[in-house]
Amino acid sequence: MKLLLGRQLNIVSPLKLIDMKKVILLSVFVFTANFLFAQGQGTRTQQQQATIKLNEVMDLSMTSVTPLYFEFNSAADYENGIQLNGATQFQVKSNRLWKVNFKATSSHFSGGDGSMVSEVLSLKKSGGTFQSLKSTDSVDPLATGNRGSSSVAGNTFSVDYKANPGYLYDISNYSIDIVYTLSQQ
Repeated sequence: MKLLLGRQLNIVSPLKLIDMKKVILLSVFVFTANFLFAQGQGTRTQQQQATIKLNEVMDLSMTSVTPLYFEFNSAADYENGIQLNGATQFQVKSNRLWKVNFKATSSHFSGGDGSMVSEVLSLKKSGGTFQSLKSTDSVDPLATGNRGSSSVAGNTFSVDYKANPGYLYDISNYSIDIVYTLSQQ
């Protein structure tokens, strides 16, 4: 050792400096590993199953109903029939693809001599093709649609009606009930 102005100067050998770096790095590694290991020891997981059960929902509502009243006053009425456009509006809410069929509760109108057949009245979805009213379900559905609420395109629709008895029946008031059925396509 050399004395410099009364002070002692320690010289560290390069080998000891490298050993000290190793010791410091090893200490940091051991400390970090212990910290991470200790953190992992307190972690536990659990699992839970969630089940959602969806049942069929199909709802048909008549939201706008105009009385189906056909009054025949002229030869043109008897020859051409009378049409009521958009007389009934339906809304469908469904989680299935759906269809609406229609039928009469009887094969004949009540009133008069009871001979007026149900086919005198025809129905169609507005923009569609008329189908005669029968006492069995309509051959083609009145309307079909997609899953969803009444705001889904096609799930709200209007129905047009046409009565055309011609000159075949006695003067009287005639009536018949129409049943609309919503079902899965």
